[in-house]
Amino acid sequence: MYMIGMLEESLEYRKWASDAIRSFALEERMDVDILEFDKVQGLIDFYQDRSKNLDFLFLNTTFNHESTIPLAKRLKNINNGFQIVFWTDHMEDSSKCYEVEHSYLVEQSRLEYNMKHMFSCLIEKWKEKKLVIFTKGKRIVLDQENIQYMERNKRKTYIWMRETADVATTVLKIGELDERLNHRIFIRCHNSYIVNRNCVEKFYRDRFELKGGKSVPISRKYYKEIKEMF
Repeated sequence: MYMIGMLEESLEYRKWASDAIRSFALEERMDVDILEFDKVQGLIDFYQDRSKNLDFLFLNTTFNHESTIPLAKRLKNINNGFQIVFWTDHMEDSSKCYEVEHSYLVEQSRLEYNMKHMFSCLIEKWKEKKLVIFTKGKRIVLDQENIQYMERNKRKTYIWMRETADVATTVLKIGELDERLNHRIFIRCHNSYIVNRNCVEKFYRDRFELKGGKSVPISRKYYKEIKEMF
């Protein structure tokens, strides 16, 4: 399921846009949940609750006659794991959108026309940032940047997270997971291990020392390739 948030002061447009997105999602067999916000503080409170998150946030470039660019920057500082879609009915004033990372900019009146291309771009970027696994029949979505390393042990792969002590498990093999990962972030260093390069503190011939003190082995098979990266 894709979690979608929407900040728009016009109730009429907000309801129309929600209906248009739901209709498109139904046609494309996408599972979506849409949360509508009519107050800035409500959206900020939502993001400050770390147990909640959005995949996509639709944000009008102005709210109550003020730019939402500072708000977008603030939300990105709280949690960068979502994509922003800016919409506006004043495209000539949209240049300030490029002051903050966003995935799409669309004219409000052309939302339906651009829907297919827009969601194609959003989902492609979503796949680069997320890893979807199934554990005991339950679908789990992980932020790739939040993964510290992966370890295959017997018939399970353990996925260790960076910011928490959580460990996710899956029956998928290391090679299968490697095919799904963003290789700008992850390094295969062993037949049984994959590591997030942003978590590496020190690099030795036989191992990585990770931030936080854990150690991950490096096998001869992968050493030469890894040495070139470091």
